[in-house]
Order: sequence, then C-alpha cells, then structure tokens
Amino acid sequence: MDKVQLKDFIHAQWGSIVGQEKEIKIAVLKEEVEVFRSRIKTHDTGHLYTTISTLEHRINELEHALLFNDSQMLNGTFEGDSISQKGKNAAMDD
Repeated sequence: MDKVQLKDFIHAQWGSIVGQEKEIKIAVLKEEVEVFRSRIKTHDTGHLYTTISTLEHRINELEHALLFNDSQMLNGTFEGDSISQKGKNAAMDD
C-alpha cells in the first residue's frame, strides 16, 4: 500500500484539506490499517485480521470508485447490486 498520510493533503498556502474528501477518506483508512497491523500478536488477534481485511476491501472500493469517478460506490450505494437491478428491470417492464 502507498504511504499516504493526511498531512499530504494540507494545502501549502491555505492549510485547507477541503475538496479532497475522497482521497482523505482513503488515507485515513490506510493509516488505520497500519495501526491494526502494529497490534497483531502471535495469538488471540484474529479479529484484527478480519478488521484489516474489511478495511482493505473498502479502500479498494474507494480507489476504484475514485478512479472511475463513481459517486454511488463512494457513498455506499451500488448501481449494479441485485436490488437496484430488480428495480430497474421492473421499471422497464412498465
């Protein structure tokens, strides 16, 4: 994973991070993954592996959505899910 931190998004003159919310969300999740990785022990930390895996999956979703400018995926609503497809198909039948 790329080593991107929140401080990378601070504007040199304004100090603002506004306008880069999507990239910031990804950076925060990546930082959290690293925190959880540092807490892994030799036993009794299986829940951390699950958490890391879940966060990495979400990071991949967000990076894909950012790459293709997919606002639905960024917001957690997927156009291609089965419920949306059923609704579209029903609307087309009318």
